[in-house]
Amino acid sequence: MSNPPLGDALPLETTSDGVRLRFPILLNAHTILEPNALLRLVYVDPNAGLHMHSGDTDKGQDHQGGFGQHHHSGKFQDTSDDDAFQGGQGGQDSADNKKALSQEAGAELWKEAELFREALNTAADIGTMVVYSVPGKQKPLSAEVDLPDGMLLADVGNQITVLALTSDSQAFQGGLQPQDEIRSLDGQPAPGSLEEFMRLYKTVTTQAQKAGQPYSFQVWRSAESKLVTIQVGAPPSLQSLF
Repeated sequence: MSNPPLGDALPLETTSDGVRLRFPILLNAHTILEPNALLRLVYVDPNAGLHMHSGDTDKGQDHQGGFGQHHHSGKFQDTSDDDAFQGGQGGQDSADNKKALSQEAGAELWKEAELFREALNTAADIGTMVVYSVPGKQKPLSAEVDLPDGMLLADVGNQITVLALTSDSQAFQGGLQPQDEIRSLDGQPAPGSLEEFMRLYKTVTTQAQKAGQPYSFQVWRSAESKLVTIQVGAPPSLQSLF
């Protein structure tokens, strides 16, 4: 579960043609949703269980992008382009079913932000998909809600801001809080764009993992009007706030 709930944290707004975001957010490590994206619906991938490794009985504990318990909210649909969605290997029956569902969902559109908030606040541990349209693409796209290390990140005025965190993420356990503005990562200034920030984040975390060392965030915490340094990946006794 995220803090705050994902649907409450997303900067959703109802516009004349549907639901959009007020500023860019990172839905997963590879997908940035921009304000020009028209959100269509949320669904649970019926093949999500096929992505799990054999023997996983509680994927939600290991999959830090998860939110709450599994549920079936709305219809099970695949509305994505081939290059935007990777479903399970369910055989010909599954492929035929997904094709039919894709055609059915292509015209569906939720026009109230509250529908998205309700669906996302009770999202499944794995397989929750957001369907959206973007200018220049004829077919709707879909992407999985899989927050990088449990962090919902947004570009708010060219400043990377944490909107929510899952309670099992190392960042949350290290002391990162919602609404923290990330100013630097392991001493390197944080880029303002989500794409550039994720490049730096992957570099820093990969190096830290290889070295077996923690890494740090420096954030501006407006509620306390001060900079806070947070160490991630260190034993609890070594974590420090400044």
